[in-house]
Amino acid sequence: MPNVYFGGSYCLTTNGHTEEGRFFRQQAKQILVLVNKTAEQLRQMGQGLSGTLYIGSTETAGAALLPEWIEGFKIRWPEVRFSLWSGNSDDVMERLDRGLLDAAVILEPFNGEKFQSIHIMDEPWAVLVRSGHPLAAEETVTLEALAREELIVPIRRSEEVAKWFQDAGLRANIACLYAPVMNGVLLAERGLGVAICPASVHDTLAGWQVEMRPLAQTRASGVSLLWKKGIRLSAPAERFIDYIKELL
Repeated sequence: MPNVYFGGSYCLTTNGHTEEGRFFRQQAKQILVLVNKTAEQLRQMGQGLSGTLYIGSTETAGAALLPEWIEGFKIRWPEVRFSLWSGNSDDVMERLDRGLLDAAVILEPFNGEKFQSIHIMDEPWAVLVRSGHPLAAEETVTLEALAREELIVPIRRSEEVAKWFQDAGLRANIACLYAPVMNGVLLAERGLGVAICPASVHDTLAGWQVEMRPLAQTRASGVSLLWKKGIRLSAPAERFIDYIKELL
């Protein structure tokens, strides 16, 4: 088992080759991140708007929204720095819940008892196929057409996608679940199936041998900005949330 000594500074020894050691090291790193983040927030109190804003996001919605938001925010408050972390919505919300992030952009749903939110937009779902696939010649793709294909579906959305088909009297042939989103792109490019993904993935497809087509029966998921309830936010986090409210 790992041994830890806490003195004037942190000292960590662990056997990284055991499951216990790897888990301990991961947890210790997150604790130190939180300690450093808290210390920085304490230094910021009573000062002008500066410091670091910790934001998490999904790979898709975050890539579409955050660059523009950050650009506009830094025009007003140039001393604020940003630390960005991306993953799927569940991973991002876990880090937000642990206090490792100030705010996060996620695909709904989320736990309304834990988080406050601003609804940003509804993002449509689309299909991704290998270049040359017959569905690439279609302007839109129907659920009936997809029912004849092997599907590559986000892990977090597998039950939701299956219900789309069930409600239409069809059966979804889900051959593979993926996370993060680039795994879905890789599998679709290999011709291993038709990937269902958020439409904003389109902005990251340059150079990939894939084509995106919208669903004929439009499906969408909400995108929200979250922050944790019941805690005192840093000054940059409060100002950032107010700024997003202004934009909307």
